[in-house]
Amino acid sequence: MKNFYKICLAMVVVLTGLAQLTSGGLPLEDKPTSIPQGRKVAETVNFDNVDVGKLPANWTGTKTGKGEPQWAVVADDSAPSKPNVLKQSGVATYPVCIKEDTSIKDGYVEVKFKPISGIEDQAGGVIWRCKDANNYYIARANANENNVVLYKTLKGKRTSLDIVGRKGGYGVKEKVASGQWHTLRVEFAGNMFTVIFNGKKMFDVQDDTFPDAGKVGLWTKADSVTLFDDFSYGVGGQIWTFDSSPVGSVPDGWWVAETSGRGNLGKWEVIKDDSAPTPPNVIALTQTKNSGRTFNLLVAEKTSFKDLEIEVKVKALAGKEDQGGGPIWRAIDPNNYYIARWNPLENNLRVYYVKDGKRIQIANVDVTLDPKAWHQIEIKHVGSKITAGLDGKKLIEVEDKTFTKAGEIGLWTKADAATAFDDITVKTKSDGEDSVND
Repeated sequence: MKNFYKICLAMVVVLTGLAQLTSGGLPLEDKPTSIPQGRKVAETVNFDNVDVGKLPANWTGTKTGKGEPQWAVVADDSAPSKPNVLKQSGVATYPVCIKEDTSIKDGYVEVKFKPISGIEDQAGGVIWRCKDANNYYIARANANENNVVLYKTLKGKRTSLDIVGRKGGYGVKEKVASGQWHTLRVEFAGNMFTVIFNGKKMFDVQDDTFPDAGKVGLWTKADSVTLFDDFSYGVGGQIWTFDSSPVGSVPDGWWVAETSGRGNLGKWEVIKDDSAPTPPNVIALTQTKNSGRTFNLLVAEKTSFKDLEIEVKVKALAGKEDQGGGPIWRAIDPNNYYIARWNPLENNLRVYYVKDGKRIQIANVDVTLDPKAWHQIEIKHVGSKITAGLDGKKLIEVEDKTFTKAGEIGLWTKADAATAFDDITVKTKSDGEDSVND
């Protein structure tokens, strides 16, 4: 994408006789060439190639607290992927089974589990960012309590965490049938975690206890006898807050572009903003001489997402002709991408595709919000299905097949719209998952 745009701008330079482009945007030769991001890697472990009675290679069966856990592969006719499952049949404070050859910061972990028996508990769970048997995050579902809860275990002490938007309480109530297979999944990026049970989103949790990459694994409690199968995990997704980027700079790994312009690139830069959702910094388009149907772009280079969920916080700063903006995704180059944008001058949210530099509207909804406040745009695109929302409320559902392959993500404004952005979160998605906007 960058090389394509270099050629286009080089042609502009020749035609106009300019020696160099000095619009305040990032000079072409100084564009970043890399971005720290999660690799799109996934693995599923079904335990079928493991000898019965043993643990798979690179797994450690252990515990938090006291007791004698018993982790072993067994044959089970009900297994989602026959013939084998991993079974925990011992008794301990918290039996834990850790996959030692993993290290994931942002990604997901998922397992199918079947609670069999247990007087005190009938629980099954997944752990992530695990440092050792005494330090990790854990989400579990319990058939005795019929609930789903997310905890942190720090120095061997387990503590339930508050759900985003709710202070106090203990997870959420949800039927967890004993003797049946269930699917538990957690997606994690930065300090935000999303729990999904049987394909249904349960809740979000925000916590900073374990910010670094760690191992993934499985968990039960007390006398729970639980079967596990199809354990999967992956690395993917990214969050950008811009707080470690120097003020006045274009963040490392991002580059400035435009659609249908004349090479007068707008000035994108990191600025300090005391009102930022996560202070102190945000990224903003602060200066532009563009107008009409010229679109200002800031692209996260070398990102590659197809089915995804994007959340970005946006605040309109100025603009006589246009205000606001939003994210772009599945971008092939500066002239081909999807875009969702909020415009406080028009009081609407719209989804478009831009093909060969021409913008085509897919959907529109009128919405009136405080034009001076921060708002969050939320997009989910899986296959051809697109949902779009603002501030946690889903407003648009539409289908489009213009761009079907993975592409880069970025930010967008139109004409003279000066706009600030913060907390860009991108997660990989798959069919059958509910949106965070539901």
